[in-house]
Amino acid sequence: MILRPATAGDVRGVRALERLLFGADAWSAASVREELTGPRRTALVVCPPAGQGPVAVVAYVVTAAAGDVVDLHRVGVHPDHRRRGLARRLLREAGTGEPMMLEVSARNDAACAFYAAEGFVPVGHRPGYYRDGSDALVMRRSARA
Repeated sequence: MILRPATAGDVRGVRALERLLFGADAWSAASVREELTGPRRTALVVCPPAGQGPVAVVAYVVTAAAGDVVDLHRVGVHPDHRRRGLARRLLREAGTGEPMMLEVSARNDAACAFYAAEGFVPVGHRPGYYRDGSDALVMRRSARA
């Protein structure tokens, strides 16, 4: 698998993955474009090597610098490519050493466990944060050396 910076040419692939993974909470095409190419963003995608199947985004991450902290906006991995370390690799590549913050559905036990294993700790709670009415757990990871 090839990990590389995202470009405007990845909007369609990331949007398709967004719809698959996040349903009603998926970003619009315009939002995907802004997240992949906007200022202060780090956006990375994972795609199969040329000649090994259709060129498609199988995983991605988007972070945004916000002062002395980095906000993790999204990390997503296609279900057929999970449990291969892609999310961990993306998170480490997108991390810049500064503290990192994120929101995750309190109902998503797998994601909460993943983030805890990556050093994130709960620091807050946002009731009814998601469109389905579920709460968000706010998590933070200290700066990494």
